[in-house]
Amino acid sequence: MRAQRDSKHQALMNEKEKNRALRAENDQLLEELVRIASVNQRLLFEMAELKAVVSGKVVSITPKPGK
Repeated sequence: MRAQRDSKHQALMNEKEKNRALRAENDQLLEELVRIASVNQRLLFEMAELKAVVSGKVVSITPKPGK
């Protein structure tokens, strides 16, 4: 009886540790997703700007050297 209880308790502790590790990995992946989404949005804006320049709808203004 006691051995069975100890076995179940150990199994529960193992599952809790796995859960902790998975939650930490999930948090890390969510942070990476936010970073990648930000980079993606910046690239989408840059593509839209470049498409507008190519189509002639927008003129690219570059700063003069030395200013």
